[in-house]
Amino acid sequence: VEFKLHKRQRLAMACGRATSIGAPLHCPVKRLVRVHLHKPEAVAIARSGIKVLRVTKRGEDQNHQRDDAEDQQTNPCKEQLCRIYHFSHGRYRRPLPWRFQGARLATKRNLASMPRLFCFGLGFSALAFAKQMQQRGWQVAGTCRTEDKAERLRADGIEAFIFGDTALSNPAGALAGTTHLLASVPPGDDGDPVLNAHGDDIKAITGLEWIGYLSTTGVYGDRKGGYVNETSMLLPTTDRGKKRVTAELNWQDLAAALDVPLHMFRLAGIYGPGRNQLVSLRTGKARRVDKPGQVFSRIHVDDIAQILVAAATSGLPTQPFNVCDDEAAPPQDVVAYAAELLGVDPPPLVPFEDVEMSPMGRSFYAESKRVKNDRIKDDLGVSLKYPTYREGLNALAEAGEGKG
Repeated sequence: VEFKLHKRQRLAMACGRATSIGAPLHCPVKRLVRVHLHKPEAVAIARSGIKVLRVTKRGEDQNHQRDDAEDQQTNPCKEQLCRIYHFSHGRYRRPLPWRFQGARLATKRNLASMPRLFCFGLGFSALAFAKQMQQRGWQVAGTCRTEDKAERLRADGIEAFIFGDTALSNPAGALAGTTHLLASVPPGDDGDPVLNAHGDDIKAITGLEWIGYLSTTGVYGDRKGGYVNETSMLLPTTDRGKKRVTAELNWQDLAAALDVPLHMFRLAGIYGPGRNQLVSLRTGKARRVDKPGQVFSRIHVDDIAQILVAAATSGLPTQPFNVCDDEAAPPQDVVAYAAELLGVDPPPLVPFEDVEMSPMGRSFYAESKRVKNDRIKDDLGVSLKYPTYREGLNALAEAGEGKG
């Protein structure tokens, strides 16, 4: 097997925070023959304590190709051969390969075993992510609240367990073999239900490599239409936002105790198949609320899935990611665009003060901010399928959403 690390993985190793250079491999292999890296990874490998038996450079070893062939024949299957390419700063020069014979990669799991994803709460977003990993050959398991949904999930090849009003009946058995864990259950008045019921069970998992937590951009609070990024101070103004901040901190404590990277995904307004303004217009639930200066960020569920996939396989350390598209927009503009796609008249504009809303609906309008998403692009290498609501609604309309 021969592969190249992506930029995000090279950066992680250069910072000395990657636990393994085997993390990008999520397929069964008999032997790792060669890995192409850059100089920063050489430093990271040296810091990691991997034993280097011999280093040769081009020029010192004129018969490096012949030696490579001999190495592949003489090294046992458990031995691994790494070739690290050095690219000098500035002008490109001819690579100088270093050959690490017999270097054992410090992986947390056997490369021959498949990863197992366990999702607490297989809802709209988590299920889209789970299906993406299932297509990659991962083992996928998770929880839902009803037996009917559990049966449907099992029919799709997902190992499903009941969790909600009651805890898992056999948590050790359900979580056994989990390498990647995602929590999408929102916190309640008593805190995070997953941590309350199964925090100790998660700590008992052996071989856990990654934890993901689905949070919300509500942790930033109201910024009067201003910009926020992942380094912005958390100033929640709603009860839901405050509970999310507390949950993020509690998950960070658990991840730190396990020495496992935690990625917190701060999601904007979610839309996708069956959940969008096209459907709302057809069902008569769409409204155009006029509140001057109000903007929302949003994200298509397919983009959520690809962001989670990139993060789970990145090897990056604990950090948050803003999960949103490139354009925060007034909600009434989104409804108007959806109406244009359907060829119907948009609902009339109604002043915010005159609209009857539930407490939760009104809480959404209590905050206005523009969320920056540079980190998912720069660190995860993600290219959004739907960079604005226009591309997302166009695709949904072409798929027949909101028609008939």
